[in-house]
Amino acid sequence: MALIQCPECGKSISEKALTCPGCGNPMNVQTPEVRTAPGSVKAPGSFFSLFFRSIYQPRATIRLILDSGGKFWIWRIIWIGSFLYIFSTTESHLNSFAKYSFLKSVLWDPPIMAVLSYLFAWLGAYFYLFLGRAIGGKGTARELFTAIIWSNPVNQVNSFFLLLASIPVWAGYLGTDPVLLPLTPSDFDPKTILQFVLHGAAYAFFLWAWAVETIMLSEVHRFSVRKGLVLVLGYFAISFVLVTLIFGTSPRTFLSDTFRF
Repeated sequence: MALIQCPECGKSISEKALTCPGCGNPMNVQTPEVRTAPGSVKAPGSFFSLFFRSIYQPRATIRLILDSGGKFWIWRIIWIGSFLYIFSTTESHLNSFAKYSFLKSVLWDPPIMAVLSYLFAWLGAYFYLFLGRAIGGKGTARELFTAIIWSNPVNQVNSFFLLLASIPVWAGYLGTDPVLLPLTPSDFDPKTILQFVLHGAAYAFFLWAWAVETIMLSEVHRFSVRKGLVLVLGYFAISFVLVTLIFGTSPRTFLSDTFRF
């Protein structure tokens, strides 16, 4: 057994001693290195708690997620949004079901919608990155992508209310008295007080979704909500110009598709 000297009192002690028997000085005390295995980062809460918290505490939620260093439930949010979007009826959705069969559309449309949502989220992240850096932002593309995805739950609540309001339309489509095709916008006008209420709730959450995205983006870039609003409006303006120029979509059609109810 080798002997070493205590740096405090100079007494010879065993190299395996934890403390010096003469003066009590700690010896050979090492803090073990803690390594986190890849992919073992724990989420800062359950999926549902973060899902609903992102609606009423967007700034705190996105900061908690980013500080935890994980990409939590990205695809789960995307898949939920894809299915809700498909089943919140529009003229194009029901016409697609009639043309390709209900089952084929259900199996085919959501995966396409999910992939497109993922790609457009990254596209939006890089747009918000470059524009945000131009006005003093400090966020990264990965952080902005996470913020875009986690701003979706409030929009999915909007789609859920639209789905509830669409039940009479689905009943007509799936029942013995199918909806006549092609459909017209009048087929989706609210017919009852309940549908008016559901559409009103959906519209309220739709507007709040814009606010949530603005708040989360401003938190990621660590600047004011006013600058976050510049980001969102800038993205909307550039999207408006590109869609109308590249695809020849009229401004009225673009706006009606964006604010569809």
